[in-house]
Amino acid sequence: MAGFFAACAKPEGLHPAADYPLPGVERTMKTAGFWIARHPSPDAVILTPPEIEAFNRRIRSELKGAEDLTSFPDPYPGSRLRKTLQTALRKHQIRIFYLPDGSAAPPGFFESIEKAMNLEELPERVTPRYGVTAKLVDQRVLPTHTGLFRSPGGRMFDRLQNSALDLGTPLIVLHESRCGGWLYAVSELCAGWVEASGIALCTPLEWESFLRPEAVVIACRAKVDVFLDRSGTAFYEHLRMGARLPATGADPDMASVLLPIRRPSGRLQALAGFVPSSAVHPGPLPFTARRVIQQAFEMLYEPYGWGGLDGEQDCSRFIQQIFATVGVHLPRNSADQARVGEPLEGFDAPLPASEKEQLIAAGAVGGAALLYMRGHIMLYLGSVDGRAYAIHNVWAYREPDATRDPIRIIGRVAVTDLRLGEGPGAGSWLDRLRAVRIVAPVAGAAIEDRPFNRPRVF
Repeated sequence: MAGFFAACAKPEGLHPAADYPLPGVERTMKTAGFWIARHPSPDAVILTPPEIEAFNRRIRSELKGAEDLTSFPDPYPGSRLRKTLQTALRKHQIRIFYLPDGSAAPPGFFESIEKAMNLEELPERVTPRYGVTAKLVDQRVLPTHTGLFRSPGGRMFDRLQNSALDLGTPLIVLHESRCGGWLYAVSELCAGWVEASGIALCTPLEWESFLRPEAVVIACRAKVDVFLDRSGTAFYEHLRMGARLPATGADPDMASVLLPIRRPSGRLQALAGFVPSSAVHPGPLPFTARRVIQQAFEMLYEPYGWGGLDGEQDCSRFIQQIFATVGVHLPRNSADQARVGEPLEGFDAPLPASEKEQLIAAGAVGGAALLYMRGHIMLYLGSVDGRAYAIHNVWAYREPDATRDPIRIIGRVAVTDLRLGEGPGAGSWLDRLRAVRIVAPVAGAAIEDRPFNRPRVF
């Protein structure tokens, strides 16, 4: 695919880094203030807390973009779980994948994985167990640390990496591997295999204290340190932006939180922990363009991490983290995020790039509009001299070239002109843009008269 590479479109192997500054991006554009100053109503409330609650419910119920763990089936059908696990395995068995040493994954690799999945021990009626992540953990498609790659030289995009779960994530555990070292668990946003050592099993009441706490703090920095002592010297873990923990108190320097600790027995022990008060917020921030843009720029230059590898984030996780700080719980992957909210009517993929730019400038909302193309999603910032700009976590793009369109690695959160990559032989992000969505209710009469730049109906 020419033009761009991001979450689901991945160049493998070694490629040169992109030039900095990126073409079309001026120094001042790399600050939140530049875009806030250009916004017609940066402090207008886009959605109120009750509207956000209703919006999240619709994502869960109608779009199936998130799991409502409070109404999870109990017992859970074993046949349904068996089919889910077998499908994940078969999808990888039928394609050629490569191991970290560059060799093709042999049939024996998948046979050993299938044995580890312990499918023969699945009962017809699965009794869910409850747990909370006791650290930042990887969630895998199959129960193995070994990576699978689409090419022998590619090591950045492990196809078995499903996601990463922050400290304190409530889970429902449905199955365990033959050795007991892996647990198949469901979170509100995704399901997969997690190392058992990263999960503290607990009672439903203990679990509820993390799923629906009376008070929370939400991480508002790219990474927020968590300590076991108020003086901030006994480091325990870190939270990524948008992660939340139950709040138990606050002072000007340190907010106290409830920490899920895993005992040697595997059970939960809830202890006091501490996070810097300046790096968290008591509950969601107000959902305004100013706040969303500021949160996005807190992540500027943060590294790209496919599926949350190494505690980082890919394009969709970046978007998800930003909106989590204002209480909006978007789905995990970009295709599902592109189904959320209100479409910019009249937008059509085959349109010339210049017409797309005009539609975006006329109808999109800076800080509340998502720009989607196959495999990638971005946050719209605004338009300057008719050119649309976005902030996104992007791996690479193709530089126009008369012969070979070389790949240029960005590999981080960046502000870019959507025309980046345009030219002979290569297409820009704008050329491949497929949808513009406003993060607001579809045909939402409740926000119809809000004084921010509403999408125009064409």
